[in-house]
Amino acid sequence: MKLTIDSNVFVEAFVKGSPNTELCRDFLLKAISNYKSVALFEPALLAFEVCTAVSRATSPQAKPDEKRGRIEKAKNIFEILEKKRPNWQTISVDLPLWHAWKDNIDGKILVNKTQDEIFLFVAQQNGATFVTLDKEIKPNCSAGTVKISYPYEILKELSPEL
Repeated sequence: MKLTIDSNVFVEAFVKGSPNTELCRDFLLKAISNYKSVALFEPALLAFEVCTAVSRATSPQAKPDEKRGRIEKAKNIFEILEKKRPNWQTISVDLPLWHAWKDNIDGKILVNKTQDEIFLFVAQQNGATFVTLDKEIKPNCSAGTVKISYPYEILKELSPEL
C-alpha cells in the first residue's frame, strides 16, 4: 500500500481536543509503524505546513513556550521519520514537472490551495492514495486522476478487525 498523507491528518493528531485527534493518531501510528507493507510519500513542505498549522491551532491563551514546545515536538517527529523509517520518503517537487502536471489535469482536479495540488501531485506521481480529512477534495477529483481516501477507510484496511 502506498500513501501520501495530507497535513491536516498530522495537525489533527498533534492538536489535543480536535474532533479527529484519536482517529488520526491511531491511523498515523498504524501507517508509519507498518513499514513492511505501507510506503509513505510526502512532499518536502509537509513538516513546515504542519508546524505552522500546529502553531495557529494552539490556544490563544497558551504561553509562547507551550507553542514553541508543540512546534518542536512536531519538527522532531518529522526528523525521526525521515531518518529512521524505511517506509518514509520525502519528495522534493520538480517545479517544471508539477506545472506540466497542472496543465494536463486542468479541470479534472479542482482544489483551492496550491498545497493541496502539491500533495495530490506527489500522490499521483508515486502511485499513492491521498489520505485527507478534507471532504471537499474527493468530490472535486475526476475518476482516474488520484485515489483519495479518508483515514478511517485506510485504517480499516490496516486493521481489518475494526
